[in-house]
Amino acid sequence: NCDLNAFCQNVNGSFICVCNIGFSGNGTFCLDEDECGNGNNDCDVNASCSNTFGSYYCSCNSGFSGNGTYCQDIDECSISNPCSTNANCNNTVGSFICTCHLGYSGNGTYCQGID
Repeated sequence: NCDLNAFCQNVNGSFICVCNIGFSGNGTFCLDEDECGNGNNDCDVNASCSNTFGSYYCSCNSGFSGNGTYCQDIDECSISNPCSTNANCNNTVGSFICTCHLGYSGNGTYCQGID
């Protein structure tokens, strides 16, 4: 009479039902555990956790790369400088900032000379 998400374990003269990993309950009734909601996961602080049936997975946030349990900052300025040729690119944690050179104005991805 074990739950579909449990296994039967033989004990002397009887048996017990034990919920599979990723599930909780008494063995005859097992529910999916939300590892993301209960904090029982190994996702990096710069990753998001997604609960799945009986498990979970981790994905690095935008601006970071890795396998989800380890995420490192991407240096956007050294990979593909997204700023104007008339701007400086400054890497930040998870992002970057473009600042127009002295004598130019704009948002950093577009910089125009000031008369």
